[in-house]
Amino acid sequence: MLDHCPIQAFLLTRVSGLLYRLFILMIGLCVLPAFAGDELPKRITPQQALEQNGSFTVSDGSSYFTFAGKGVFKSGPMSISGRTMRGFWEMDKDDRYVVTVRLGWVNGSSTGNDYRRIVFRLSSSFTKRENKPGFGDSPPVICDGYFYIDELVKINKPARNIPSDF
Repeated sequence: MLDHCPIQAFLLTRVSGLLYRLFILMIGLCVLPAFAGDELPKRITPQQALEQNGSFTVSDGSSYFTFAGKGVFKSGPMSISGRTMRGFWEMDKDDRYVVTVRLGWVNGSSTGNDYRRIVFRLSSSFTKRENKPGFGDSPPVICDGYFYIDELVKINKPARNIPSDF
């Protein structure tokens, strides 16, 4: 059909070439600003974060989980109210973070003798980012990456004393 109408074929070729160039320009305008500023975010392992910063914090969006040096663990809400956890962590033979905590609550009541064992699986690398200031005492830097809670069980009071807040 285009063979019989040279003007239509010419216009179609010209318009498609223009649209292609416009598409490439739009992609460039969207992608290039991402590279114009600082260098790309660097990946960091949990162990590197502990060595460099003394702690490593991940978040699921509503709570933060901080693994600090000397096996100290702290968790709390990213907002004005929610569950808190204070305790200790250690690595097991499968590279899982095994945490023993006392549960509490920000802006709510708690018994003070509610204990849990939580097992975290963390990915091998994360990207550090600044945390937006919020209502709670969430940390200023969060490490974004994949993690999940492999186990969460109620336990009796552990032999190791867990301070109510630290």
